[in-house]
Amino acid sequence: MRGEHETGITTFQMDPGMDTGPMLLQRATPIGAEETAGELAVRLATLGAAVLLETLDRLDTLTPRPQDAAAATLAPRLRKEDGLLDWTEPAASLAARVRGLNPWPGVTTLVPGGRLLIWRARAVPGRGEPGVLTSTDGRLAIGTGSELLEPLEVQPENRRPMAWDAYLRGARLVPGALLGATVPGA
Repeated sequence: MRGEHETGITTFQMDPGMDTGPMLLQRATPIGAEETAGELAVRLATLGAAVLLETLDRLDTLTPRPQDAAAATLAPRLRKEDGLLDWTEPAASLAARVRGLNPWPGVTTLVPGGRLLIWRARAVPGRGEPGVLTSTDGRLAIGTGSELLEPLEVQPENRRPMAWDAYLRGARLVPGALLGATVPGA
């Protein structure tokens, strides 16, 4: 969600703090450019199991290393409100938010006729007014604070997920349509 490119697994000894004990073993893994949080969680579960087994096998020989508190990052609890899109943010940030909040809580925006969940999206070159559908290279994308956001997979309210192009054919949205909290009648 923060646009990071790497994550990993660390085993550490328990102490009175919250996740502050000395580290035993670490393994890093890249985050794929279009990988969702759900897909990453599956990979991390497998990596975590392997790191845990290696830690247990080597427990007598591992030297605990103190954590660098200045380098620590917090992972706040996600709320449904975190999935509301602000079209004035840059497209790259919005695409990272879409990936980071898939599968829960997902990101949503208002469209004429209701809510639209966006499950996959990417930033594409171009300019457009924030929240306004803009035509670029024969495709429709959404204007943001910088560049455009092109949804790839969406889910209209009370429907199944579908490709963006399929949604557009059924929704009959055209360039200039406004998405977001200011959509009248949504």
